[in-house]
Amino acid sequence: MKRAFSLIELLIAVGIIMVLSAGAFVYINQGLQRQRLLRAAGGVMSGLKLANSLAKTRQMPQNSSGSLKVVESYFYNNKLYINAISAVGTTSNFSQESVGIPVDNSHRWFFYAGTGFLGKDAVGMMYSAGETAAITLSLKETQNMSVPIIIDAMGQISQGEVVQN
Repeated sequence: MKRAFSLIELLIAVGIIMVLSAGAFVYINQGLQRQRLLRAAGGVMSGLKLANSLAKTRQMPQNSSGSLKVVESYFYNNKLYINAISAVGTTSNFSQESVGIPVDNSHRWFFYAGTGFLGKDAVGMMYSAGETAAITLSLKETQNMSVPIIIDAMGQISQGEVVQN
């Protein structure tokens, strides 16, 4: 006589599989959100490093006049803008890159020509030794995960670890 599984045994097995896959889905979703956050942080880091490099090498955008005084970086409409400000005060846009995630940050960062040092404004207010500027990126749909980006007074840019709140 062949023995088969009863309906109750099959339902229990299917229930166990559903519970395990629901748990796996949560971890997969967190992993995808973490990757999205890290990709956005990498884009912001690249943009800020570009701004710092442009300042150090005193590069001005094509079709702009004057010598470079400072490179300005800021977020607007989920894009990172990089502008050149000349010694006579004219502003020229270097680039505007989409960050990939919504960013709520109204700060501006200024990298000074020749040194790449970090300034608080375009008129010469510099960060002092030991001071840092921080950008914290987080996803709107999950406020429990963020990644900090730190800029020190010398213009060095580093990314922190993903923080789970």
